[in-house]
Amino acid sequence: MCWKVDDWTRYTQALIVKDSAAMEMTTTYHGDVPVLAFKGRLDAVSSMEVEPSVLGLIEQGKKKLVLDLNGLEYVSSAGLRVLLLAAKRLLAVGGQLRTFGLTQPVRQVLQMTGLIPQLGVVDSLEESLR
Repeated sequence: MCWKVDDWTRYTQALIVKDSAAMEMTTTYHGDVPVLAFKGRLDAVSSMEVEPSVLGLIEQGKKKLVLDLNGLEYVSSAGLRVLLLAAKRLLAVGGQLRTFGLTQPVRQVLQMTGLIPQLGVVDSLEESLR
């Protein structure tokens, strides 16, 4: 994992799955709200690496997470499990999950599975942060 502090004092964490170029997750803070940007494929292998990072934020006391899926090309059932688990854990502590930037393939999967409401899908980053 890499940490970077830019001129705007936003902290960025990049997680690149070991032995695979299939997935990258970058976390940028907007105020106290983590925005997790996914790039690549969230499949059985990458979801095992992503899950501890996502759930770790909730365990650290974050009550709101925003998922930016603009770069997500594919999501498997294992990937959906991680996203849904985050939503359920946040709900259990009175928090909320917001998701934006769905690519067409990911939108189709979420529509078919009926998970759009549970993942708090909205149209933009600005709407996610409200």
